[in-house]
Amino acid sequence: MQISNRNLAVIWRKTGNKLSKEGDSEGALNAYDTATRLDPQYIDVWVNKATLLSHMGEFEKSLEAYDKWLELEPGNALAWSNKGVILNLLERPEEALPAVEMSVALKPDSAVYWNNKGTTHRILGEYPEALAALNTATDLDPNIADIWCSKALVLLQMDNVPEAIKSIDQALLLDPSHETAWEILKMLKRE
Repeated sequence: MQISNRNLAVIWRKTGNKLSKEGDSEGALNAYDTATRLDPQYIDVWVNKATLLSHMGEFEKSLEAYDKWLELEPGNALAWSNKGVILNLLERPEEALPAVEMSVALKPDSAVYWNNKGTTHRILGEYPEALAALNTATDLDPNIADIWCSKALVLLQMDNVPEAIKSIDQALLLDPSHETAWEILKMLKRE
């Protein structure tokens, strides 16, 4: 009995997932590489590989895996959003903007994707566009502390300290131990 390449790839992917959970990133990456060689059309393994590489700080390689995922599944909003985040981490926000815009176009009800769009506009220095995107994000889901922190950073850039403080207060109300919120609050106290 011969096992198909897809079935072998599934086995290697599951091995990679197990190794990743055990903290063996290199072993997991080797397993995912084996799976992609066996079946380059296997989307789930590209998802795992892209995610693992980003967690390892291998952003260029992660970007390649996201591109392969998008080649196989161009309508996946998560892949577009994550690609945008990686491009921002690589300090390439001009390239990130179309990716995060595509994620919002594909899934306009995602507060997280709107947050990523707002963050990209902030990095580009486009503060009114950033604030508009972040307002949409908080309208969609007012219970995500990270979004309120993103909003506070934009408001600070726009010299609107009172509103920035309100955003940080909201973030801390949602998550009293949110490290970024406390860092922004310290920054505000210096202003």
